This record gives sequence, structure tokens and C-alpha cells, in this order.
Amino acid sequence: MSHFHSSSFKKAPEILIVLPFRLNSERLPRKILENIGDKSLMQRSIESVRSSLGPEHHLIAAVDDIKSMEHIQSFAPDVEVIMTPPECPSGTDRVFEAAKHYVERNKIDPKNLRVVNVQGDMPFVTSETINSFLNKLSSLNEEYVTLAAPWPESYSADDASKVKCVVDLHCHALYFSRSPIPYDSQKRLLHLGVYAYSFGFLKIFCELQPSFLEKAERLEQLRALENSKKLYVVVDPNLCVDDFHGIDTPADLQWARNRIKH
Repeated sequence: MSHFHSSSFKKAPEILIVLPFRLNSERLPRKILENIGDKSLMQRSIESVRSSLGPEHHLIAAVDDIKSMEHIQSFAPDVEVIMTPPECPSGTDRVFEAAKHYVERNKIDPKNLRVVNVQGDMPFVTSETINSFLNKLSSLNEEYVTLAAPWPESYSADDASKVKCVVDLHCHALYFSRSPIPYDSQKRLLHLGVYAYSFGFLKIFCELQPSFLEKAERLEQLRALENSKKLYVVVDPNLCVDDFHGIDTPADLQWARNRIKH
């Protein structure tokens, strides 16, 4: 177990942004190295996020193999890349491994550090969206935060690749599902793949065992809900939800390539 000594602390950056990348993803292995137009998925994801960074932000790419590390160094040698164990069970665990390494190596006080997880397979997330989310975080006193949008009318509720979310009256998540919840579409939210955690919460989360509902739905945020942890949902009606389209299948990859052409 790591021990942090206050006498050796440096001032932490306000926000640490981590993009987790897994080379051999289950549904579409090596997708992060696939080209979308003239750039790889990985390059598009990193470049879209890094363009939004301010002086209080620090960006890390969390990878699990040397080929990914070398690829990032070829187009962004100034981006910090941290090697994480290939056996990390989830993207969140990979983010924590990178954040822990960063804190320990730089002797940084983790207490005021906010860690932001932007999924590495979303190549069209804009810098404006990331900036808007980061700005909202500054006014929230929440340990665990995610992003959602009102359910688009053009999306089918039966599409299991689109994660549905419902919240309580204070915008804390009640449940996430791949099934069409709730019946009334006006209360249904579309969950988007951006999270923020306090470092302390992230540590606690990753020490918990994967939960029954998490494994049943294949949604790791349910680990928190099943352990009675609160997850605040920022609902932004102004987002272009297609910007958050993750690349998980050959069809997704073709969709992304077609989008670049048009």
C-alpha cells in the first residue's frame, strides 16, 4: 500500500485528465491503432482533448503495451504516457493506476486532485465539450461526477450500445442500463463516457470488487451505486451526442470513417 507524506507534497494541478487505452479490446481488438481518415483513433482522441487544456490541467495517456506508447510518442512526444498492467479489469482501474503512478512519482498531494476519465475510443469529443464539463466541475462539491444528455428522439431505446440513465431530484444517478429505462422517454437520459472523481473516491472505487449489477449490465459505474456511493450526473442539453459515439465494432469504425468523409 502506498503511503503519502505531507512534508514531501508538491502542489497538485487542479485537474488530471487521463485517457485509458487498451490495445486488445474484447469487441474490436487493436481498434485504437485503426485509422479514421489520416489519423488513428488514438491520435484523434488525444488531440481533441489536449486542445482544451489550461495551465491547471495535466494530460496522461494510460496504455497497456509498448506499441501504443510508441505510437503516441510519434505524434505527441510531449504527452505523458504511463504504462499500466494489461490485466486491469476496467478503464476506471487503468485510470487509477495512471493517477497513482503520477501522484507517487511527482510527490503530489492527492487530496485536492480531481481525476477526469475521458474514454479513449471517442475520437470526436470536442475541446469545447471537455472545457464545459471541466468548468462545471469547479462549482460542484461532488466526489464522483459523470455526463449525460437528454435522450435523443432519433435513438432507439432498444439499442443496447446506448446506455440509459435515470436520476433522482438532486441529479444523483438512480440506475444505468442497456435496457430501455424508464418507460417514459422524457425522463430517460443518454449516458456519455466522461467521468470525474476525487483521487480518494477513485482509490475506494477500485478497491471494491466488481458487483453483480456491474457484471450483468457490463457498466462499471454500477459498482458505485451497488455499494451505496453517490454519482452526480451533469445533464447538458446542448451537446452533440454523436460526438460521444464510441468505436466498439467494425460498424462503428465504418461510421467514423464515413463521418470524416462528410
